[in-house]
Amino acid sequence: MQVADLHSWHRLSIDDPSELGGIFASLRERKIVLSNGMDHRNRPRTARVVSVRGGTLSLAHENIDVSRQPILVFSFELDGVSYTMAGAPVEGSRSGPLVDIQAPSAVHVVERRGRLRKAQSGSRQARLAKLVLSEFESVDVRVVDRSRSGLGLASRFAGALEAGRDVRVIRNESGADLEARTGTVRHVRFDSGAQEYRIGLSFDAARETELVHVESRRQVLPGGVAARGWSRVSLASQALQRTSRRLRSANESAAASEPEIDVVEFKNQKRQPIRGIVDREHAEPGGIGVVIPPAWGRTKETLLPLARTIVATFARAGHRVTVLRFDGTQRRGESFVDPECRQRGDETLRFTYSQAAADLEAAANFLRGSPRYAVDHVALVTFSLAAIEGRLALARSDADDFAAWIAVVGMTDVQSALRSVSGGIDYVLGKEASVDFGVHELGGVRIDIDHASRDVLENDIATLDEAKRDVARIACPIAWIHGRDDGWTEIERVRELLSVESPASRSIIEVPTGHQLRTSTEALDTFLLVSEQLSKLVIGEMLAPTIPDLADLEMRNEAERRRVRGARPDLRGFWQDYLLGKEFGVGMDLLGATPFYAEFMRDQVRHLKLRDGLRVLDLGAGTGGFLRSLESVSGPADNVDIVCADLVRGALERGRGASAHPSRAQAAFCVADFETSLPFADDSFDRVMASLLIAYLSHGSSLVREIRRVLRPKGRLVLSSPRRDADLSSLYRETIATLSASDLAEILGGDFQNFDEVQRNYLNEAARLVEYEEAGHFVFRDPDELERLLVDEGFEVSASYVSLGNPPQASVVAATLKA
Repeated sequence: MQVADLHSWHRLSIDDPSELGGIFASLRERKIVLSNGMDHRNRPRTARVVSVRGGTLSLAHENIDVSRQPILVFSFELDGVSYTMAGAPVEGSRSGPLVDIQAPSAVHVVERRGRLRKAQSGSRQARLAKLVLSEFESVDVRVVDRSRSGLGLASRFAGALEAGRDVRVIRNESGADLEARTGTVRHVRFDSGAQEYRIGLSFDAARETELVHVESRRQVLPGGVAARGWSRVSLASQALQRTSRRLRSANESAAASEPEIDVVEFKNQKRQPIRGIVDREHAEPGGIGVVIPPAWGRTKETLLPLARTIVATFARAGHRVTVLRFDGTQRRGESFVDPECRQRGDETLRFTYSQAAADLEAAANFLRGSPRYAVDHVALVTFSLAAIEGRLALARSDADDFAAWIAVVGMTDVQSALRSVSGGIDYVLGKEASVDFGVHELGGVRIDIDHASRDVLENDIATLDEAKRDVARIACPIAWIHGRDDGWTEIERVRELLSVESPASRSIIEVPTGHQLRTSTEALDTFLLVSEQLSKLVIGEMLAPTIPDLADLEMRNEAERRRVRGARPDLRGFWQDYLLGKEFGVGMDLLGATPFYAEFMRDQVRHLKLRDGLRVLDLGAGTGGFLRSLESVSGPADNVDIVCADLVRGALERGRGASAHPSRAQAAFCVADFETSLPFADDSFDRVMASLLIAYLSHGSSLVREIRRVLRPKGRLVLSSPRRDADLSSLYRETIATLSASDLAEILGGDFQNFDEVQRNYLNEAARLVEYEEAGHFVFRDPDELERLLVDEGFEVSASYVSLGNPPQASVVAATLKA
């Protein structure tokens, strides 16, 4: 199906001129912020309506380059409902921070906080009711539509009705309850066309409180102590990796150094086997248990550093802690998957959040009930989308089942999460409208949208309102750690989720990280913060967070990966899709068109210090990013001989079209497999560019040795790699936010109408990069790690920095080969 087919349900339109006039007036009078995405520096692009004149709106804007956007698209929230609208700038109206746009002919509803409503049938009299505000005040209303969780009402008089007020609904004619529960007014809006008020009423809504305070930190942990400690860990880790490689050269040595991995198996309520790994330092039962379910598309092995950090922190203070990380059923990993879904890539086709929550409950019960572990208390730590199943499991558990919940870079609700990872499609609302979607790939994971959506609708876990209802039921304290640069979740949405009446404390800590947290310094600091918060909530004492034993951590990582590592995937096929695009022939060109990627390439070219007559080797040339960047870099390099090498022939063919002007360079193209010796003679090049290549090879040091062989003495090399925990959410968000409509039309050509599908394909292929890195097929490196590789091979480093986006996602090192 095409995305265009979804507009009838995805965006419910308001096009009545009088209603639109009321909305525009409200935007001006209430100074509502209009959002236009993020700029290339990760700053919000915003505007406010300052005047409404005839057919134009005058806007005061910030961080919006109006010249780059022939159509300005804004989203905003009004009376609890989210909208989007678009208007073209009026010619000649742009003046500094002000711009006039043509008044939109329609405003579209992009999100319903409650469920889809259906028109109420029956006679007008049968639909009459009364809203009782107090013993002395009521309002006559007409029921327009209803859903499982609310009513749409109309009335000629609103009285004291306002958003957030609780009311009782009774039928006019009989006085009997229309609904069994008291409702909460979600919004009141005057429809000037019908000359009546439209009232949204929600049942079973959580009672809201003052917004939870956000503790915003400049560092993950105060004082930077942890960062310095992890820096020492990183340095030592390189030496340990070299040592472990030597040990693995002899099987008996590797076996002798192999740590014991405590693999366990238990069953869920369906008697399906679940496999997990237990981390602890003691042998006796009892103490504190910590359950960590898998993040979206991840397996239990990726959570090793967190588990060992928790264990080290509690053990150092003399507290017994047992950490269980597991693979959920109907997901990647070692737990149960339906036989027909066991082919690689199909494991999650039967995934549902209700079953994920049941798996989590089974894991907690296993820790409590196993004679070997028999923990006294269980706490929960979730990452990313696992916050949804965590919330569901906690909401339906008994009050004393869980001692605490730490949610890290969590997503608040299914509806917004699916919109984030799909490029904006509201699958939940579509499924309520009986739209069939079939199988789609979201964030690198293939799921049956219809199967998963039915589950969230039947279990009332789809919307933010339903999430708030669940949070109000959770009896244990919650600490939510939000990444300031997390592209998937907005901090204000987290605040709204947690700002409901509940029986225990709620806190939010905002830290300077993105969404990917696994092995980077920021990630490991965050694991220390998790350990600190766990101790505070579970034992009432803030333990000093402790870095785990480095040698043990590294050997466990190797041992766990060796247990489950399969055959190396078809990387040639992957790179074909990544560079050229699966269906619409865009691929890497989507990222390559952004200002931040162009700046990244220009900086690398400058560090090559090109001049006339040099011979340059571009390794991993892809679709021609290096050639395109030459035109924008000034300097005396009008006669440069370039050889572009890549694994994918189709990428090189596309790169021919990006060749620089003949007066600047002569380009030749060569297909090469970088896992083998380079097909070039010794000392045959003056400069080598290897942009974002080394991370994707099984032996990065071999590539550096080959570069040393083909590079002439005193030749220059520029080498770059994705950083540890490179956050695709940040690059994805920035790519989409910085491309104007004209940019997209130029890149996509006739496929412009398929942009939603193009961006989802781009996101999925980028997600697979991270999946392969976590599986050990790729190795992302920080600048100091690249430096050590080059120094070991006889290079002298002249520059070392981070680049590519804000926050930067790549490490870059420039070096000269010693004579």
